[in-house]
Amino acid sequence: MLRPAQVNLRGLHPLLRAEIKWGMFTYTQKAHGRWELVTWQGLANFAREHGLRSLTDAGPEEERLLQKAASREAVHIVRAVAGWLQPLYVTPADTRELGYILTEHFGRKLTDRSVHMDLTGVSQRWLRDLIWDHLVAILRSPGCPRSGSTFDDMRRAGLELSTFLELHAPSGGHDPRALTADHMHQFVADQRQRERDGLVSLAARGRPGKQSIVTDNTHQRVFYRTRRLLRGAMESGEAERIGLDRAFIAAMPSPGRTVRRSRPPFADGVARALADETNLRGLSETYDPFDRGLRDAWETIIVTGRRCIQRITTENTTLKQRVRQLTTDNRTLDERLKAARSNLRFRDRRVADLEARLTDPGSAT
Repeated sequence: MLRPAQVNLRGLHPLLRAEIKWGMFTYTQKAHGRWELVTWQGLANFAREHGLRSLTDAGPEEERLLQKAASREAVHIVRAVAGWLQPLYVTPADTRELGYILTEHFGRKLTDRSVHMDLTGVSQRWLRDLIWDHLVAILRSPGCPRSGSTFDDMRRAGLELSTFLELHAPSGGHDPRALTADHMHQFVADQRQRERDGLVSLAARGRPGKQSIVTDNTHQRVFYRTRRLLRGAMESGEAERIGLDRAFIAAMPSPGRTVRRSRPPFADGVARALADETNLRGLSETYDPFDRGLRDAWETIIVTGRRCIQRITTENTTLKQRVRQLTTDNRTLDERLKAARSNLRFRDRRVADLEARLTDPGSAT
């Protein structure tokens, strides 16, 4: 029986009941839409009827039955809450064994990245463990970056090296003691050839459904991250412990000069043609009749030669600095006003005291 603004959790296993309560609270702390209470009640009824002890017990068959009994949104709730619970139910040692990283274990949340970092694509256990230890050391360090590019590059480097060793090294590269400098030389040559001929990556994938092309920029990142990973293992003594030959590590070259992808401003003639008033007026009338700033953004791109998002980011940073400065000035002004009011109140009390003494002859001495 449904009750307004209530979800009946009676008869559920204590753990499941606590998970649902925690999930409802956690959902309110996130940027979210709306999960109807009737959906939560349908989930609770299903769990009661099927004897579920935890949301993590729901497999594909349970999700299919839940969608039929309640709704698709109930399945979404189960998956979301189970994902939020995962850092509580597994330890970092468990994730290392299973081949992934949960950044929440280390109090980190990377910008525009999932808290789940999958490393299972690296088939060699010794290499996967080296990558796991290296990335976790970054997450634990005080200088951990907030963006995910460092972790993406290391994961790509690990996938490239792992796939190459699986194809060309003895026993698929699973025994690090069998690797020599020749294997690393072959890997380096393969990466350079793929970059030169515009071939697809061994393992990395770009947008969904599209293979990633090896470029000068990507192969330099692979070289840099692979070299840093292996030399770090050598310095820590981990390479010696697993029997990885020093010659294999030393054969990884430095990445060389970093590729810069900054866009120079347009040439004067091109800029004049792009900024022609007739063209700009036509742009505004056709594509921006409500004056949403499209013409301003286009003129900024022409003048600076930079992408619009770069300009917006720069302006946003300047605005934040200005707001911080105004906040500081306002706080200083407020403190001065409080001090001035305090002085005025003190002077008013002195004046009132003097007036009382003057009007009362008995108080004079």
